[in-house]
Amino acid sequence: KNLGAEDFGGRRAPAGMPGPARSWGLLIGFLAASMAPLPARSFSPPAFTQAHLNRLPKARTLSTPLCMSTEPEGFGRRALIAGTLGPLASVVTAYSVVPLVLGPEMRKNDIYKANFASRMGEMDDYEKGILSMKKSLFSIIDKGEDVIDLGAGLGPNIPLLPKGVGSYLAVEPNKFMHDRITERAQEQFGTAPAILEDLREVATGSADVILCTLVLCSVPDQAQVLDEVLRVLRPGGRFLFVEHVLASGEAYPAPWNMDGFDWGRFWYRIAQHAIAPLQAGLADGCTPNRDTIQAISAKFSDYFYKQFDVPALWGSPDVLSYFPIGPHVAGVGIKRPFTSQGQLARIQFGFCASGENVLEIPSDEVEQGKWAIAKQAELGQRSAEGRADLRCQ
Repeated sequence: KNLGAEDFGGRRAPAGMPGPARSWGLLIGFLAASMAPLPARSFSPPAFTQAHLNRLPKARTLSTPLCMSTEPEGFGRRALIAGTLGPLASVVTAYSVVPLVLGPEMRKNDIYKANFASRMGEMDDYEKGILSMKKSLFSIIDKGEDVIDLGAGLGPNIPLLPKGVGSYLAVEPNKFMHDRITERAQEQFGTAPAILEDLREVATGSADVILCTLVLCSVPDQAQVLDEVLRVLRPGGRFLFVEHVLASGEAYPAPWNMDGFDWGRFWYRIAQHAIAPLQAGLADGCTPNRDTIQAISAKFSDYFYKQFDVPALWGSPDVLSYFPIGPHVAGVGIKRPFTSQGQLARIQFGFCASGENVLEIPSDEVEQGKWAIAKQAELGQRSAEGRADLRCQ
């Protein structure tokens, strides 16, 4: 509040000076005067400051200068409470305001969608981090197959697809990303792609492959989306996914796992749970603490996946580089019935086996069976010799 119009020299403050300015001037002058090196017992506040002090309710007469005085009774306790409640109030406010202001309805707004599309264009470093895994996974896509890119984003998957795919269809609800999808598809395939905003618009049994990269983290209902994936896939069709997930490991420390307990993953996982409401509001519904493999396993009886981190998090100085989306899974789910006897072997050797070259499956059905048997025998021999490097789970 305004403590008065007089300044320290007894002059009136200019009429135009606002009350807060006079208050700050009085406070600064009073603190400067109180720092004067006067004897502790002979100090008496100057008359021009005493007059202002007398205006305050229950004002105290100081017996020592401020630089030598003890704090008022209870000051330390109040400071501790304020120091604790201040940050806590900020966190509570953020967790209350952000999810409310940037909720599902707000995220449908064109301004939000346009901003999110522009920020997605800044993920080049992240895409480089998952590039090798994507190449390994997409290597099991054959020419002539019909591919649907679910949640295509700005089209980062397009350059990794064979140029001779039968057809490419992008499903992307954010219209501000469509132009970039079209540009990349024309560069890769020579034609403009079809773009839809919802997988429910796609005909049943119309796809051999559905790509899903960084999509299941943000959909409201994973089970519903996976049901649609199964509807759209043909028999033997593959669902290829790359998703960031909740960090794996023991859920909690216990007496029987203390020796080998991974505290780094534990605290990372706790932080993923804590940041989830803010992440969803700021990243178009993206949720970092989902167990996506559990959702996939409930819909696909045949699935393979690898776990990896971006970057190699644990023991690395870059552990927080992509927080909270460091832990990932990449894999494939297959819709039964299989189209050939060698289909599982193709996935095992084309994707699961690290560094294994993808071999073309023979077109003849009898030869396909022979190829699968030979591959299984080779796998057994490699395992017996300790050379198998199948990392899929």
